[in-house]
Amino acid sequence: MLFERWRAMQDEPDEVDKSLGAVDPEARVTGVQRDLKIELDARTSLSHGVFRHRMRLLAGSHWELADVRFG
Repeated sequence: MLFERWRAMQDEPDEVDKSLGAVDPEARVTGVQRDLKIELDARTSLSHGVFRHRMRLLAGSHWELADVRFG
């Protein structure tokens, strides 16, 4: 599991917030490439903070979260 591997690499693994390891088996992501950008539409029940953390792990820091809707 990505979270467990990442957590093990931290200076203080036992102090990592376990809520960052939440999963959403119903999550769905679609994407489309427009010129040099890739736009993703992610639908998940994960919290905003967990989603941002996960995206930072997967895509690095060169992305933007926009057009967020709840409900």
